[in-house]
Amino acid sequence: MDFRQIISFVEVADLKSFSKASEKLFITQPAVTSQIQKLEQELKTDLFDRSGRAVCLTPMGQVFYKYAKEMINIKSFATYELSQLKDTVNGTLVINADSDLQQYFLPKLIKNFLYLYPNVFFEINGSDSHSVIREIENGYCTLGIIDEKIKSSNLDYTELISDAIVLGLPPCYKHRYSPYSVIDTDTLKKLPLIFWNNSISRQQDLEQLLEKNNLIKCQLKVIAQVGSTDTMKSMIKTEIGAGFISQTAIEKEIETGQIIPVFVNDLNLDRTIYLVTHKNRHLSVIGKHFKNFLLENTK
Repeated sequence: MDFRQIISFVEVADLKSFSKASEKLFITQPAVTSQIQKLEQELKTDLFDRSGRAVCLTPMGQVFYKYAKEMINIKSFATYELSQLKDTVNGTLVINADSDLQQYFLPKLIKNFLYLYPNVFFEINGSDSHSVIREIENGYCTLGIIDEKIKSSNLDYTELISDAIVLGLPPCYKHRYSPYSVIDTDTLKKLPLIFWNNSISRQQDLEQLLEKNNLIKCQLKVIAQVGSTDTMKSMIKTEIGAGFISQTAIEKEIETGQIIPVFVNDLNLDRTIYLVTHKNRHLSVIGKHFKNFLLENTK
């Protein structure tokens, strides 16, 4: 039984919502659903009644809830007592990450890590996956966070989280499409679209996926290409067009109705976020703590 499954179970039970639990835990809703399903498979029983609109505990779920809360409390007490015995973690931790991940993935994690280890100083660098890899291979940093797996015999990749890529629609579409609804490819062809620059890997992935579904770029109404997430967001919000973008990057805009996230039938563009380290270099004490923290607080 994975402890993260227990935490997800308790959050869904307390909030009575899979989506709210995913927001609080900073993981995707499909990841929360998967954890609950695996837990139910292991316990050989349904923990939630999903027949109605509200998410409710089954009688078996109510019984398990008491023990799950107790397990979480025991872990918290144990962690606290151990923290009083271990050496103080302090110093500088250098992390190289994609610019998008610096903005939308790392901040909440760093905030929570600093709550546990307030004497750590973070230095965040990097611009894209290739620059992150170069810095690690050249020994300028030991931890990197990127969204593509670049081949190298010197590096270890650890999957952290799957980040959903959605089609972000301008707010003028809110009366036609509800958040996370599914549109077909014929509808996609009629929308004014903003693509990524061809040099960006996610654009290459998108075009390959379109071709697999018998769509090519010239069949679509592409009106612009951009090179940054902030530019993409601004153009969607100002109703210039729709664009494929990370769900994590537009969380606030989704909440305020400035961007409407939808999925395109048969187009799965989810990206995986990786922690990358050098095989032949040891992590510092801070680096080991942060790596363990990431593994415990993602997926």
